[in-house]
Amino acid sequence: MYLGAAAPARLASMVAARLHPDATGIARIQALMPAMQERAKSVIELAEGARFALGHGAPPADEKARAMLTDEARGRLARLAEALTGGDWSKPALETRLKAFAETEGVKLGGVAQPLRAALTGSLQSPPIDSVLAALGQDEALFRLRAAM
Repeated sequence: MYLGAAAPARLASMVAARLHPDATGIARIQALMPAMQERAKSVIELAEGARFALGHGAPPADEKARAMLTDEARGRLARLAEALTGGDWSKPALETRLKAFAETEGVKLGGVAQPLRAALTGSLQSPPIDSVLAALGQDEALFRLRAAM
């Protein structure tokens, strides 16, 4: 099956069958699927890529993600947590807010997105960061972000 042409709901169901998530995990997988399916080559790869969305709190960070979370990055994440508290939590709004934050910090978006990705997913590889934030929801995303500080 060509994943890019498949219905996101069908792929989400196939991923959920492999991961056995609770209702919150299913909703997160469904929200992530449109962003994930374009890059993945198999349902197994989709399931591995979606694993971070399960449960409460970020999974343990891999070596590269831990290295990304420097003192400077943690300070930036603390400021970002404050900037993201409240407000519109839609993907377009999150993208705009992240870009504005990066500009305020005087860094490129990657200087914000990569440490944020590490904090939220435990990895430097994930769907687009606005999709990750939106799928996790404000409460879970801010919980994970603050836990990484």
